[in-house]
Amino acid sequence: MGDTTPGFSTGLSTLPDSLARRSAHNGRSVSLFIVDRIIPGLTVQQLGIAQHAMVESARRLGGNGARIRYIRSTLIPAQSRCLCLFEADHRNLVRTVNETAQFPFSRIDEALELATPLTVTAT
Repeated sequence: MGDTTPGFSTGLSTLPDSLARRSAHNGRSVSLFIVDRIIPGLTVQQLGIAQHAMVESARRLGGNGARIRYIRSTLIPAQSRCLCLFEADHRNLVRTVNETAQFPFSRIDEALELATPLTVTAT
């Protein structure tokens, strides 16, 4: 990856694999995925119902040996947009969970998570 924004330098030529992969409960790594949705008029109540369906769908699929976990959703009402975060072995598991939950989506992308360093405040 490296530097992709003009005028911004990270000083890194590539990002370490540890940023792209997360440790699952059994110690093996999984990828992080963001599911992007454009759903005009989506309410918090409707998202809560969809969230329950995604959790249950992931739980059932995980019971069959697949590694997938729904993490959270973020609703952006002004954009009619909803972003949902999953951990999974691969994108197709995330697709299956969302299709089974019957929650429409625009795209599924692999994501990177950067942990926030401890903040030191002066006293």
